[in-house]
Amino acid sequence: ACLYVHDPTTIISGNSETFNFSATVPQQGCNLTWQFETRDLTFPNTGAVQYLSDSTSVDSAPPFLEKTIGEPKYTDDQGNLYIMENTPITFTAKDVTNDQQCTPSGLNYCEYRYKINDGAFNDWQKMDLVGPNDEGNYTFTFNFTENSKHDLEYRCFDNAGNKTEGSETDYVETVPPETTKEFLCPDGSDDCFNIEDGVEWIDTVTTVGLNAVDPQPHPSGVDKTWYANVVLESEDKWGSCYNPQDSCQPVLDSPYNGENTECINRTQDYCTENLENDDWGSWEDCVEKFVYKGCGVSQDWKLYRGEPISKDEESCHVLQFFSVDNVGNTEEMNTNCFFVDKTQPEIEKTVGDPKLECEEDQECDYFIGSNTPITLTCEDVGDHPSNDVTIFWQYKVDEGNGFGDWKEFSENSNKVEFTFPENSMHELEYWCVDAVGKESPHYTEFDKVDGDKPI
Repeated sequence: ACLYVHDPTTIISGNSETFNFSATVPQQGCNLTWQFETRDLTFPNTGAVQYLSDSTSVDSAPPFLEKTIGEPKYTDDQGNLYIMENTPITFTAKDVTNDQQCTPSGLNYCEYRYKINDGAFNDWQKMDLVGPNDEGNYTFTFNFTENSKHDLEYRCFDNAGNKTEGSETDYVETVPPETTKEFLCPDGSDDCFNIEDGVEWIDTVTTVGLNAVDPQPHPSGVDKTWYANVVLESEDKWGSCYNPQDSCQPVLDSPYNGENTECINRTQDYCTENLENDDWGSWEDCVEKFVYKGCGVSQDWKLYRGEPISKDEESCHVLQFFSVDNVGNTEEMNTNCFFVDKTQPEIEKTVGDPKLECEEDQECDYFIGSNTPITLTCEDVGDHPSNDVTIFWQYKVDEGNGFGDWKEFSENSNKVEFTFPENSMHELEYWCVDAVGKESPHYTEFDKVDGDKPI
C-alpha cells in the first residue's frame, strides 16, 4: 500500500473543506481499494479517526476499432484501393481492457472525417453507432458519394480517455471504360475498308480491333472487353448496315444483367484462383466455358483477347462490344453495323471503231487507229457491293526494238476511255479494284496501232 498525506489543514468546527491529491496507480488492475481518513485534533474527540473507502479499476487499453471495405472494390499492384459510390465502409468498435478480469470503462464515442482530392478536411462527424451485438461490438456503415480521391481519418475514445485511430486513402471510381473499334488492313494501309456517309464496308482480309481505356480522373484500369458478332442473313434486315444511323440496333442482350453479373464475377474469381491448378488454355477460356454453362450467357459473347477479330462471311454484320473496369463499372453497349464484301469487281473492255480483228498468225487482237477509243468499264457486283471502284491500266509499246517500259494510269471511276497515240504494237493490261481492296482479274490485250494514211 502507498500512503499519501495531504498538507496539514485545520478545519474550523462546523466548516468543511474540499481537497485533491495525485496518486500513481498500476498500469492495470481491478477493484483497487482507496482508504481515506480524517483525524480529530480537538477535545473531547482528540485522536478520533473517520474512515472512508472506495475502489476503482484501471483501463489503459485503447478501444478495438476495425474498418472493413465491402464490395465492389479493387486493389492495384501499388496498393491503391478503388471503390464505387455504393461500396459500404463499415467500422466495428468495442472497448477492451488489458486485464480480462476487469470491466472496461466503456466506449464513449467514435468519429471520422475526410478530405477530397487533397483539399481541406471536413469537420469531425460522430458515428451513429449501432449495437452492441451479442459479442459487444458496435457498428457504423457509410459510403462516399463523391467520385474522387478520399483521405479518410477515424478514431474512437473510451470513457477512460483511451484513443484508437487510423487513416486510409480510397479512390471512388464511377466512370466506366470507353471502347472504340478500328478496321485494320494487313499491309497497314486503309485500302481494305470504305466508309461513306456513315455506311461501312470491309473486305474479308480486314480485321477489327477493339481498344479500351479507363478514363480519368481515377482509373482503376480495364479488366475485360466482351464482344459478339451477329450476321444478318435476311435481306430485309440489311437496313441496319445501309442506314446505320437510324437502324443499327443491338441484337443480343448484355450478359451483365441481374443475377448474371454476380455469376460472372464469381466465375472470374474462380478462374483467377484456379488457373494454374486446372488445365485451361487461358483465363479467357476458363471464364467463357463456365459462364456459358453456369450463368446462362449466350455463346455468341466472347472475351476479347487483344487479337483483331476476323470477318470471313459476306453479309451485314452487327458487332456489339463493351468493357468492364477493375472495380466493376460497366460500359454502355456499343453497336456497329457494317457490310463484309468479298466479291471481286468485274471489268469489261470495249474497242471502238475503226478496228479490225487480227488473224491467228498475226500475234495481236486488233488493228486499230490512233483515234480508236478503248473503253474500260468496272462494276462492283455481289449482294453488298462497296463500289467506289478505281480502274487501272498500263501499256507498253514495241517500236521494232522490243517492248519499252510500262506507262501506268488509273482513275477513280467506273468508266474510262482512252486512245493509243503511238503507231506500233501495244501490250495493254487492265484491272479494277473496289473500295475495300478487292481486285478483279488482270487482263491483257495486244493491239497494233496504224495511224498513217494509205499511200
